[in-house]
Amino acid sequence: MLRMKNQHQRAGKVRIARDDTSSIQFEELATELRDCVIEIVREVFKQHCAKHLEIIPVRLLDDSPQFSRNTVKLLTHGGDLLELCHELRLPFVRWLIANQKSSFKRYEISSVFRRAIGHSPPNRYLQGGAPALTEAEAIK
Repeated sequence: MLRMKNQHQRAGKVRIARDDTSSIQFEELATELRDCVIEIVREVFKQHCAKHLEIIPVRLLDDSPQFSRNTVKLLTHGGDLLELCHELRLPFVRWLIANQKSSFKRYEISSVFRRAIGHSPPNRYLQGGAPALTEAEAIK
């Protein structure tokens, strides 16, 4: 009886193959090259006095009319609708408005997600941005 219970428990466990690389997006060399490029770009942004401002990659969608068809949307078990970051500019503009900044230089290098065609998983892209808001551009 105990042997059958033990076999049943083992049969229900997920087995992970040692050579399963389905969750790895890039090869080791490509990852090293990408990391090197990101570090160089960060140094250039820092030399121009830009500050790193990290964008949250997921936001909770409420009943607001700002609804984009191109964004990737996910439904949680609780029924909430989440949106993955589609581009880096709009969150920066929202942050500027909320914090009432008149001038600010920032940079961000992070993943953004775009809807795929058909039933494919979302496409992930690495996007870099360095918008600067000067006092002449600020609307008062």
